[in-house]
Amino acid sequence: EARFSPSQNAKPRLTSLRVRGQNVENGDSFRVAMPQSLAKGGAGYFAVWGDLTKNAAKTGSTLAEAVVKWVRARKNVSPDDSVRIAPQS
Repeated sequence: EARFSPSQNAKPRLTSLRVRGQNVENGDSFRVAMPQSLAKGGAGYFAVWGDLTKNAAKTGSTLAEAVVKWVRARKNVSPDDSVRIAPQS
């Protein structure tokens, strides 16, 4: 779950972030899958990595292949209808 303040500048806009019910703190890191074009800041996304070769790994798989592998490993996947990104109230 991510909460943000739309009135803030870009960097301090995010006011809280939780993953699997745990608060995310500065310095925490996560492994994510995304197309390389988005990781470089395409389609209006912020640039995630400054030096793509330093912080990212090319797996040789497409994002679609990674999702299929994830779903198959879990055998039963249900949608999560909870709000994940919302303005701070």
